[in-house]
Amino acid sequence: MKKYIKFLEKNHLFMQIPEEEILELLKEIDGVIKKVKKDDVLLRLDDPVKTVGIVLEGQLNIVKQTKQGERIVVTSIHPNQYFQEALCCGQVAKSPVSVVASKESTVLFMDYKKMISVKNARLIENLLFILAQKNFILQNRLDLLGIRTLRQKIISYLKSVSDKQGSNKIYIPFDREEFADFLCVDRSALSHELSKMKKDGMINYHKNEFELYI
Repeated sequence: MKKYIKFLEKNHLFMQIPEEEILELLKEIDGVIKKVKKDDVLLRLDDPVKTVGIVLEGQLNIVKQTKQGERIVVTSIHPNQYFQEALCCGQVAKSPVSVVASKESTVLFMDYKKMISVKNARLIENLLFILAQKNFILQNRLDLLGIRTLRQKIISYLKSVSDKQGSNKIYIPFDREEFADFLCVDRSALSHELSKMKKDGMINYHKNEFELYI
């Protein structure tokens, strides 16, 4: 656990909490670190949700299955980001999504009920901030899915990543299948549209790396 303390000090959940206090808090809230392999399922559809997770290393995907059996990547979770906190806070009895490791990862799990019961006002305040931030991110996701044309969806997403990374040369956290799932489109349609956009001089790309000219 001590190996990741400096990392956790920079995490919003433990912001402004001293290192020695973080160690004690992790004991109080049953903090457990787990290593998972690519494609391991950390949470299955309809599983009870009792823990909040933080990705320490690697990447996870939040996946939803439609009634038609289609797989949608709702979002990806990267180092220093959280998952399951909104489900815990909303007291969701059964998970509506699955959490799958998209690469070998290391994750910190914490018992949610113990988190909200500890006598640490800063931790509770930080958790509320995280929940508010997650709500904002989900709203942006809904806005993206509401865009009608595939090209505009691609442009909107790539521009948002460009703004976040501060460059027109960007990296996205998805392979083509995951990117198609994220945009809720067919993979072949996505590949075809990306090829057309490249031909039109709007973008250039190689695997997960893109350069924008728009």
